[in-house]
Amino acid sequence: MRISIGGHSIRAFSYDYSATTEASRSFSFQCFVDFKQYGTISPYIYYQEKKIETFLEQCLIEPQRAQYGGGIVANPEFTYSLEGWTVYGEGAIREGISKDGNKYIIAHSRTQSLDSASQTVQFEEGNLYGFSAMDAGLFLKVASLQTFQALLRFCLRARTQTVEIWITMSHYNPLPWSNGDPHEDENIHKERKRKVRFQVTYANKTAVEGALISIKQTQSSFLFGCGMNHYIVENVDYQNWFASRFRYTTFTNEMKWYSTEKKQGQENYTVADAMVRFAKQNGSSIRGQLIAWDVMNENLHFSFYEDKLGEDASAEYFSMLDPGTRLFMKEYNTIEDCTDEAANPFNYKKRLEEILSCPGNQGILAGIGVQGHFSSDQPNLAYMRASLDILATTGLPIWLTKVDVGRGPNQAEYLEQVLREGYSHPGVEGIIMFVGPAIAGFNVTTLADKDFKNTPSGDVVDKLIDEWKYKPTEIKADSEGSIEVSLFHGDYNITIKDAVSNSLTRWNYNMIEDDTTGTVHIHINA
Repeated sequence: MRISIGGHSIRAFSYDYSATTEASRSFSFQCFVDFKQYGTISPYIYYQEKKIETFLEQCLIEPQRAQYGGGIVANPEFTYSLEGWTVYGEGAIREGISKDGNKYIIAHSRTQSLDSASQTVQFEEGNLYGFSAMDAGLFLKVASLQTFQALLRFCLRARTQTVEIWITMSHYNPLPWSNGDPHEDENIHKERKRKVRFQVTYANKTAVEGALISIKQTQSSFLFGCGMNHYIVENVDYQNWFASRFRYTTFTNEMKWYSTEKKQGQENYTVADAMVRFAKQNGSSIRGQLIAWDVMNENLHFSFYEDKLGEDASAEYFSMLDPGTRLFMKEYNTIEDCTDEAANPFNYKKRLEEILSCPGNQGILAGIGVQGHFSSDQPNLAYMRASLDILATTGLPIWLTKVDVGRGPNQAEYLEQVLREGYSHPGVEGIIMFVGPAIAGFNVTTLADKDFKNTPSGDVVDKLIDEWKYKPTEIKADSEGSIEVSLFHGDYNITIKDAVSNSLTRWNYNMIEDDTTGTVHIHINA
């Protein structure tokens, strides 16, 4: 849902854990907006006069279209005048239209802070609901977790009664937070897979009718991996466990300054070098060395280099490194904690833009790194999704670089939710988890016990690894020598068996995201 007030823009998210569990209980859910000299906006959500959360804010120049077609909101873009909308409190509402033809609703003649436009919607049990709204600039977004059925009435509150409230393009949408979210499934098929038609012909271009085409995926284009630490150097069981699952990794601490130079002037890369050798021997790429550099870590929370070397110190490091490797700014709480204003996606984006605008940084390969250290509470998936949306507007690839979930009875379920949400987002290029076996000291999110038997979280990861790859398949070609399949982006070994001569032809195929050829022609000898 989109709402705009006074030409400013905010994004807001919260879970309402204080709501009653009585079925079909009707209650009021209100977004409070304070105006201070018509400039600074402080939005809140209240439930029974108790403030639930504070939010983020940003100014937008142009309003956007209602997400998900408005969801469960009636007449979200005011196509049918004011149908479905009512006055909340006193005052009045009327329809407005901009010079560009943008329709909106105006709450005017207000005498009380709660005088506004409103609408009542129905919440269903077990759904996560996302709310957003906008006018000429104010962008408000809210998430609320509901585990019960209820009627919900939403409106806006402006403490300054002389201000008109303009609402344009609204949406209130159920976002299922259990497995099978249709948004996630749709995005996975759209962003991670593509249909392709293979046509097999002889050299004379006649079709190889009945050819048996075997397809086996050897590598995924989506970079899904796991952190490793120094225990892997000498523990064969750890090595086997890791190599059987992952092709991408990050070292937890072994490449950090305090590990490679424990005593000033005495550098020691013995352990790090051994880990690099293991990764190379097993075909694993390493974030931080081979496929990407994390240049600046947690720069929204701390300013170590700026305090010591000057205000542009962090930015200057980006221009010093390998220009052929993607360089990331990495931060925590940007997608996992809506209460940490310092690290919200708007501040992240602003800081990264400052870094990239510094002399010498124009044109460098930059990337966005968000750590993803989630607590043991229900993850705020709507906040995570919207934060990724904001970061994706940069056009830069996003990595989730240190995903884990706090210990708790629902840890495995929450881990799956976070991983699925990240994987389904079109802006996310890769996910590295900071998880592993108990023997290596991974005690936050443990995937395997001391005997390397899976924990519930380990079962989740193995399930997703299997789900996010194409299963080896053998398909018989039709009379035109063709088959059509939906493949994940990545590398494949293709084997064609001629049903007449029993001859085999082997071919390597790379399914890339932007390949729009549709039909792949394979020629074999008779």
